[in-house]
Amino acid sequence: MAENSYDIAILGGGPGGYVAALYGAQCEQKVCLIEGSELGGTCLNRGCIPTKSILSSTEINTNKDLKGLIEDKDKIVATLRGGIASLLKARKVDLVQGFGKIKSPGVITVDSKTINAKSIIIATGSSPVELPNLLFDHKKILSSDDLLVLTKRPESLLIVGGGVIGCEFATIFNRLGTKVTIVEMMDHILPGLDKELAQRLTSNLKRRGIVVKTGTKVNSLEDFPAESVLVCVGRRPNSKGIGLDALSIKTERGKILVDDRLRTSAKGVYAIGDVIGGYLLAHVASHEGLVAVDNIIGKDKRIDYKAVPNCIYTDPEIATVGIGEDEAKKSGVSIKSAKFPYMGIGKAHAIGKTEGFFKIIASADTDKVLGVEIMGAHATDLIAEAALAVKLGATVEDLKETIHAHPTLAEGLMEAAHKLHGKPIHGV
Repeated sequence: MAENSYDIAILGGGPGGYVAALYGAQCEQKVCLIEGSELGGTCLNRGCIPTKSILSSTEINTNKDLKGLIEDKDKIVATLRGGIASLLKARKVDLVQGFGKIKSPGVITVDSKTINAKSIIIATGSSPVELPNLLFDHKKILSSDDLLVLTKRPESLLIVGGGVIGCEFATIFNRLGTKVTIVEMMDHILPGLDKELAQRLTSNLKRRGIVVKTGTKVNSLEDFPAESVLVCVGRRPNSKGIGLDALSIKTERGKILVDDRLRTSAKGVYAIGDVIGGYLLAHVASHEGLVAVDNIIGKDKRIDYKAVPNCIYTDPEIATVGIGEDEAKKSGVSIKSAKFPYMGIGKAHAIGKTEGFFKIIASADTDKVLGVEIMGAHATDLIAEAALAVKLGATVEDLKETIHAHPTLAEGLMEAAHKLHGKPIHGV
């Protein structure tokens, strides 16, 4: 194969793109990964990892200044970014730095270089959305990207948007001593989640001194005076300027349209991650990368979103998978559900984290686990077992009969299963 000719060329080196590149190379494909900025994309550089680093640091030591937290975060990000580069090199993936643009079928240009590929995967990610009356000036009105490079803690912070990003940053800056106000236009924070979770988190945030205003719009900053303003009302796909028109690739409001095999309307072109809309989660993008490569090499895989874990790194943490109780009731699904509190778990007392609960939502007819909600310490780690249960169609009986190690927080899921069948072991 010629020097600049590849089996697979990938636009974007985020968690979707670089995972697809590594897996493609393992599948004996000649792979080129094109990245115009930094390896790891938003997740590693301006999202998942930086926020979790700072959240962890503020939980352990609230006295550390913001500059020190940012420096620690930067070291972690650099280490992980270097790890990705090493893996790409070890698997002989060609990394091309620059912004790629599709010119014609199987042809991508990166600056003056031309790359030919049998198949193309678009994994260009997304960017923060601006509001017409709150355009980013990167000084006072900030995006989530901007907040992660601040070196001076603002005395007050207005957060416009009470979704996952807004609630996580509220947790961080509240711990640092900033006066935080969240304004959400919907009737509760964390739209899309069960109201019970939103209400419990709202109470928790207020108890910590965070002001939460729902059903409210920010028409003027004069109504909500603050030193800094974080606007986090969603993200838009990075689909402009990458040459979609050259192949007449179909989009809808900027999102690239794909089928259940992640194929676009152009033959040999696939798209994954935030650029196709949907979940906007790093782990979903990574999985989509694997599915896209499998389809390129002829394995005929369909994407399955039935058991996608959703994690929110507030205090306490929240994690869900499958359908929630509110969603089930709206869709007319016959369900049964039960909750088990962290207060009933020995390990929770041992580590001083007794706030929260496990909830199982199951089919009233088949006993199959349809969804799980966890609110409490380490919920984001504990949700994996629940995701497997939903994925494999496990029943509540299966969870009951699985021996869980003691003392662990994971016992809460087993206890919730016992409670759902009317015979709680450590509860009433």
